[in-house]
Amino acid sequence: MTELKLDYDYKSWFGYGPCVNLLKRIVFYEVVMRELLDVKAVFETKRGLHFYIETEKKKKEIEVILLQLFLGSDYKRELFNYRHVKNKVKKWNVLFIDREKERADLLTAMKILLWLYRLKDKIK
Repeated sequence: MTELKLDYDYKSWFGYGPCVNLLKRIVFYEVVMRELLDVKAVFETKRGLHFYIETEKKKKEIEVILLQLFLGSDYKRELFNYRHVKNKVKKWNVLFIDREKERADLLTAMKILLWLYRLKDKIK
């Protein structure tokens, strides 16, 4: 298992917008790659949302960056992550969490919607 950390900087999207966008990407990934992803936590930040997601299989560093980018994480953050990996920085996949506020309501809604999407698409 590998932890993915997504940074969505969409202040105007607060509510379910970024969650629906992410869910569509998760379901597409699961259909194509035949691997489930588990949304573990959602936090509101000053500029948007942070998502913590767990993979079924262990991923290499470059795979983590590509997957986070595919799932909609901030492209600038992922480019910095890539540079950190190339420069062999030990703690390269970091989110600034000083102002995170847990959003259990969004996490619950996402888990329910993901379950429904999987049921519809008969994933695994």
